[in-house]
Amino acid sequence: MELVEKGATANLETFKQLMTTLSWIGDKDLDMGILLEFKDAREPDFLYFGKKGDLNGPFFIQIGADAGVGDTTDAGGNKEQLKIMNLDQYRQLHLCIWDYGAIKAGGQTARFDDKITIQVLDDMGNSHSVSIPADVTQQMGNCVCIATIDNSSPMGAKFVNQSIIGTVKEFKEMGDWLTGVAVTTG
Repeated sequence: MELVEKGATANLETFKQLMTTLSWIGDKDLDMGILLEFKDAREPDFLYFGKKGDLNGPFFIQIGADAGVGDTTDAGGNKEQLKIMNLDQYRQLHLCIWDYGAIKAGGQTARFDDKITIQVLDDMGNSHSVSIPADVTQQMGNCVCIATIDNSSPMGAKFVNQSIIGTVKEFKEMGDWLTGVAVTTG
């Protein structure tokens, strides 16, 4: 199911493995990261190309290889992936992307386009995706919290279209990502 509008949600079924794929077409060097918000009193943590995590513990999440800038014409485009093996310890997982080229060039901002998609696919074949909505593509920034896996409800996890755009400077502390993310549960 495609979650088109900001705030749209889909229920996630029980899974043994959840594959998350960031895909885009074009010559931007996008990177994917995941902000881990725990159920216990631990401080949030952040996994990205420099801190990939581990599927066998303690995160049970691992980010794959950095795609860099590559395929600019193929309909398949560029892809980065992360795998999630277990949600038990997490309240929320915030899937974030940023324009590495813009940040490396001194924090410049740019527009993200609607051809950027995050898809979650479970081991049973259930799939949900989020693309950045048109109103968000008109905003300037160098990072986006594109979606959240909300595991705070006893009724099960949900996949939520967040599409909150900003800059690394605005989100310089991990806790700042949480202040802009509003997830409804129930």
